[in-house]
Amino acid sequence: MAYWGGAKRTTHRLRDSSDHRDFNCQPALVNRLSILIRMIAGTILGAIVGAICVVVAGSSRPGIATDLDRETPAYLAGFYAGERDRDMTFAWTAERASVRLPGVDRTRTWSCIIRLRGARAEASQLPTVAVAVDGINVTSVPTTNEFADVVVSAPVRTDRNGLVISLTSLPSFKPGGGDPRELGVQVDRLDCHPQPAWGWPPRQATASVAASGAAVAGAIALIGGSMLAILATTVVVTAGLAVLVTSAGAAFGSFPATLVMTVIITSGLVLAIGRAIGAISKRDLSGAAIASLAAADGVFILTLLALLHPAKATVDALFQAHRFEWVMAGRYFFTQPMPDGVEFPYAIGLYVFAGPWAFITTNHVALLRGVVIATDVVASVVLAFAIARAWREEASGAVAIVFAALVPLPFVVIGNGNLTNAFGQSVALLALAAVAAGLLSQRVLVTGAVFAAVLTLGLVSHVSTLTLLLPVLGLTAVGFLVIGRGALMREALVIAGATAIALLLAFGLYYRHFTDVYRAAYARVLSPAAAAPATPLPESSGQVAALTRPLSRTERASDALGQSVDAVGWPMLVLAAIGAVRAWRRGVRDRLSIVVVSWIGVWLLFVVAGTLTRVDTQYQRYASEFIGRVDLATYPALVVLAASGLTWLWTSRRHTAWSRTLALVLGTATAMIGVNSWFNWFR
Repeated sequence: MAYWGGAKRTTHRLRDSSDHRDFNCQPALVNRLSILIRMIAGTILGAIVGAICVVVAGSSRPGIATDLDRETPAYLAGFYAGERDRDMTFAWTAERASVRLPGVDRTRTWSCIIRLRGARAEASQLPTVAVAVDGINVTSVPTTNEFADVVVSAPVRTDRNGLVISLTSLPSFKPGGGDPRELGVQVDRLDCHPQPAWGWPPRQATASVAASGAAVAGAIALIGGSMLAILATTVVVTAGLAVLVTSAGAAFGSFPATLVMTVIITSGLVLAIGRAIGAISKRDLSGAAIASLAAADGVFILTLLALLHPAKATVDALFQAHRFEWVMAGRYFFTQPMPDGVEFPYAIGLYVFAGPWAFITTNHVALLRGVVIATDVVASVVLAFAIARAWREEASGAVAIVFAALVPLPFVVIGNGNLTNAFGQSVALLALAAVAAGLLSQRVLVTGAVFAAVLTLGLVSHVSTLTLLLPVLGLTAVGFLVIGRGALMREALVIAGATAIALLLAFGLYYRHFTDVYRAAYARVLSPAAAAPATPLPESSGQVAALTRPLSRTERASDALGQSVDAVGWPMLVLAAIGAVRAWRRGVRDRLSIVVVSWIGVWLLFVVAGTLTRVDTQYQRYASEFIGRVDLATYPALVVLAASGLTWLWTSRRHTAWSRTLALVLGTATAMIGVNSWFNWFR
C-alpha cells in the first residue's frame, strides 16, 4: 500500500510534569493548518484561473454558429427537431420562434445571419417573416422556395440583459396527415456574432467555470495536494471546461448549471475517496496517489461533460437508451440482426449494471454514458495502482490514467454510441488490472468470488468481450504457472476457477436462452448461399469495384497494422517501445508484465489469424471492425508501456537533456492527438 500512503501519521505526546496532562505535539496541527491555507489559496486561485480561461476562450468567439442538423439547442424556442431532405438539413419553425442569448456582451453591435426559406408548394402561400430585436420590429422579409440569408443587426445597449431575436412567419400552415404542427419557415443555419468579433463571454459561463475551478482546487488541497498539483490540475481542467462552455452556444442553455453540478459532485467523491484511503491506511497520501486521484477527477469531468455537451450528437447512444428501457421493463433477451441475415445475442451487462443508478436522472442517454465513463476511469485507477505496486513506478501510474484517456480509439467507440462494447472492455480491464495488482493473492475465497462476479459482468456485456477476454485470461494463467515458477500458482488456479465459474454463470443466466439463434446462424453459414462467392461488380463500377475486390493477405496485414497505429497514435507507440525496452531489462517475472505480454499475445494471435484466414468480399468490413475490437481490448498494454517509457525518459540520470526533450515532444504529441479526438465530439 506504499503507493497510496506517504509518511505515516505520527502524534507525539509530551507530558506536563505539574498536572500530568497530555499535549498533542505541533506537527499534526501544523499539517492541518497547512492544508487549510492551501485549500483557501487554492479555491481562490482556482476561481481566478477558471474565469481567466473562459475570458481567453470565449472572448475570441463570443457568438454562435448553429447548423440545424441535430437536437435543437436550448437557446432556440419555437424550432422543431431537425430534418433531412437528401443532402440538406433544416428545422421547421412554428409561427413564432425566437433566438435567446442571455448575458451576451451588448457593448458591441451584433449581427445575425439567418438562412431560411418559405418552402410552400404554392407560391401564393409563401410567408413573410417579421423580425424583431429585443421586442422591437426591425424588418419584414418575403420568402421564396430557395434558401436566402436574412441579415439582422442588433444595436449597442448599456445593459447585459442579453439578446432576443424573434421570427413571426405569416401565413403559417398545418401539413395535415396526422401532423399537428403549425409550420412557419425552414431554417438551415443561424450565425450571430458581435462586430468587431470580440466580446466578453456570458456571465453564466464565466461563473460556472470559476466555481468549478474552485471546487477542483479545494478537493485537491483537502486530500493533501501541493500548490503545484493544485495549480496544474486546475489549469488543465478549467481550460477544458472553458472550451466546452464557450463552444456551439453551450453557454446559453442549461449546460453551465450541468457543468458546475458535475464538477462539484465528482470533486466531492474524489475528496471522500482520498480521505477514506488516508483513514484506512493511517498515512498521508503520497504525491503519486494524489496525482492519480487528480488525474482521474479531471479525466472523468472533461470526458463526461464533452459527451453531455449540447453539440454532441447522440448517434447510437439513443438506441442504447431504448434497449436499456427494454431491460428496465423486464425484457432481457433480444438479438442484434446483421445485414447478411445472421443474428447474435445482444448482451445486456451494461443495462443491468446501470439499472440501480436510474434514480439519478431520467435522461438515459446521459446515464449510460456516465456509467461507461466512470467504469473506464475506475479501471484506469486500478491499472495505475498495479503499475505502482508491480514496478514501483508511482509516477507511471498517474501518467497511465492520463494516457488511457488520450487513446483515440475509445473516443470513436464511445462517441458513436457503442456503449456496450466500451463498457465490456472497461470491465475486462478492471478485472485484468486487479490480477496485475496482485489482489487475488489475498483472502482467496473473497477476492476469487468478487473476481468471478466481475468476469461474469464483462462476459455478458458484449460478445467481443467474451471472445477476447478469455484468451487473455488463459495466457495470463499459463504465464503465472510457467514464469511464476510456483510462486503464482495459487493465483493462476484462482483465475482458472473464477473464469470457469463466470462462464457457467454467463451461459446459465443469459446465453443459453439463444439456442435457436445459434442453430440458425450455424445453418446460415453452412448454406449454399453463404458459400457462394459474391456477385462481381461490373467493370463500369470503377473505384467501387476496386474498393470491394478481395484484398490480398499483404493488403489486409497492412490495413490491420495501419488501423492499430491509428487506434493509439504513433507517439504512444514510440513511447511504448521505449517502455518495452525498460520492461525487458527488468525482466518479465511479475504479474503486470505477464498480463501485458498476454495482451500483446492476444493481439498478435487475432491479427495474424485474421490476416491469414480467407475472408470473402462481403465480410471484409466485418473483419476490419473485428480488428478494431481487438485493438480496443488490448490497447492497455501500450498505455502501461508508454507511461513507463515517458517517466523513464524524464527521470533518466544519464541522458537528462535529450531524454527530457524527447519525453516532452512525444508526450505533447500524444496529448495533441487525444485532445483533437476529444474536440471532435462537439466541434
